[in-house]
Amino acid sequence: MSTEKQRACSIPSLEQERLERTFAALPADISNGLEIGCYDFLVTDRLRARMDLVSIDLPRRVPAHQGYKLAFADIQDQPFRDRAFDVVFCTEVLEHLPPDVLASGVKEMQRVCRRYILVTVPYRQRVWNENARTADS
Repeated sequence: MSTEKQRACSIPSLEQERLERTFAALPADISNGLEIGCYDFLVTDRLRARMDLVSIDLPRRVPAHQGYKLAFADIQDQPFRDRAFDVVFCTEVLEHLPPDVLASGVKEMQRVCRRYILVTVPYRQRVWNENARTADS
């Protein structure tokens, strides 16, 4: 079984549905793209099948992925020329950013994007541990 199929099998059905809706929103007239926040490569594999893709994330240990175009970069300082990509794809990232980084990151997405920006953030997400407190809290 391919790595992509193994990942897909382990995704809850609601998450699968969300991903399907997200991929359906991709315009047909794109040839290249930038993925911001590749983290586990779940989305990366699907995007690579549709376009020439560059993926970025913060510097960390990432397993080798043959043939992937990866760059370690911060959302607010992207190492690409202006209008380099037909689409900038940013899923489940922006909600993790402080306001100043969010504002800078959005400007950078606009700068490197030639045509479309596709962003997703959680909506009505059940966060089971958001109310948990430790003895120090």
